[in-house]
Amino acid sequence: MKKTTLVLLSVFLLIGKVGLCNEAAARQLYDSQKFQDALTEIQKSGFQTVADYYNAGNSLFKLGKFGQAYAYYFKASQMDFGNSDIEYNLSLAKEGLEKSGTDLNASVIRDTLVPLSARISWPFYLFFISFLNLFVGYFLLKKDRAALYGILVIWFFSVTSGFGLLYLKQVKLAASLGEPTLVRSGPKETFTEIAKLNPGTKIELMGEKRDGWTQVRFSLGNLGWVMEKDLLEI
Repeated sequence: MKKTTLVLLSVFLLIGKVGLCNEAAARQLYDSQKFQDALTEIQKSGFQTVADYYNAGNSLFKLGKFGQAYAYYFKASQMDFGNSDIEYNLSLAKEGLEKSGTDLNASVIRDTLVPLSARISWPFYLFFISFLNLFVGYFLLKKDRAALYGILVIWFFSVTSGFGLLYLKQVKLAASLGEPTLVRSGPKETFTEIAKLNPGTKIELMGEKRDGWTQVRFSLGNLGWVMEKDLLEI
């Protein structure tokens, strides 16, 4: 527990150098353990930097709102890939959710493949596929001409993985911030409630918006509408 507190406090001061008056005020409030007031100051910045999202996560974590903290840490991790402090605090928030038994409706596509695809550049992918084709093709042909079938398999993998990566890069995700976020069958509060999402749950944005509502896919084959204010695009 001591290690957790030290990491959260020290990194807040480290990353908080980015902002101006709001950041300074937020740091002072955070150090005074006025975490809700610190969060309010951070929100005034309009969330323009990695520090804003990260420090919001810190304040929410200290308030015991692990789902919302997880969402902001995840957003920060996508903006600053490989930052060990962000990844560590992200794991703490996830651990808090697991201990509380919070269900985030986990999905391999939303939780693993889409975030991973965002970190794979097209130049890297093309280099990797080209190398794979040349390397495997050379050794297969050297062994047996019948291994041409193996080359065809590699080509098929190259094409399908390319289309798969293209699809994943077009998927837009958001995390639920509501406690809970209500999913309705249409873009008004008068429509039927069809699901409740715990804070931190990742969902897919479908791109259609109406009067402060946005259409989402919250599970396989299930579409609904949620209020935009209850989501954080990640």
